[in-house]
Amino acid sequence: MRASNAKFTSLVKLECSKAFRSLGFWVAFLIAEGIVGYFLWKHFTIGSEWMGELPMKNGWFYTGSAYGQWLGAKADVEKNVFLFLLPLLSALPYGASYIHEKEDGYIRQVVTRGDKKSYFLAKWIAVFCSGAAVIAIPMATSFLGVMLDTPLWDPLPISGLGANIVCPLTTLYYRHPMLYVLFYIIMDGLMAGSLASLTLIVAGFGAGSFVAWTFPMLLSLIMRYLAAPLDVFQWSPFTIVDPIVPGARPEIYGTIEIIGIAVLVWFIFVVRCSKKEVF
Repeated sequence: MRASNAKFTSLVKLECSKAFRSLGFWVAFLIAEGIVGYFLWKHFTIGSEWMGELPMKNGWFYTGSAYGQWLGAKADVEKNVFLFLLPLLSALPYGASYIHEKEDGYIRQVVTRGDKKSYFLAKWIAVFCSGAAVIAIPMATSFLGVMLDTPLWDPLPISGLGANIVCPLTTLYYRHPMLYVLFYIIMDGLMAGSLASLTLIVAGFGAGSFVAWTFPMLLSLIMRYLAAPLDVFQWSPFTIVDPIVPGARPEIYGTIEIIGIAVLVWFIFVVRCSKKEVF
């Protein structure tokens, strides 16, 4: 049993190492960080132009609160582009790796030395973690960057400090804003990892690399444009990952979607493919 667990652990480490060193990961990561970098450049440079016109408060220029200035709390083009590309960026790092490894015979070498299910499970973990990291890390970077010159004053809707949040999580935002920010960074990371995992489902059915990479984006767009006429906008991944959408319930719908995708990947990719795939 210990030997089996040790082999699985080493397989997970190997897959994660390959995922985080892959070209796809660094391309997606640099695109995401590039969007955040441009957002922070605007925050530092454009904001400094009118800094001298702002009143002082406790030795600080009144610039609002970091809780309302980071990427997730803004309605800027950069935030909209970042969240729009989230399904695609999350799939790029390692989403098509199963297809490539199946084509070049790598899987045959791995499964002959161990349990097939262990390989598929390790592959899923690596795809999920790489997809989550490529989104969560840049989002955290945006908040930490804004903190460099913007104080962490508690958001107050009357004074204009912070973003004007009107949603079921409003109480959390105004009472514990740091937890609110952490919640969305983690939720967006988990949603990104889950969307990246969808690539394994279509890959398990024999889809090519392009289809696997674009499937999460295509599905997200379909859900987005069906959500409005059906009045189920809370189910759209774009709604779930946006921290300032009025009426969103990410703690409910996001959790349900993450669990639902995990169940699908487990039965369709890990269980089905480990039994039916022949290498």
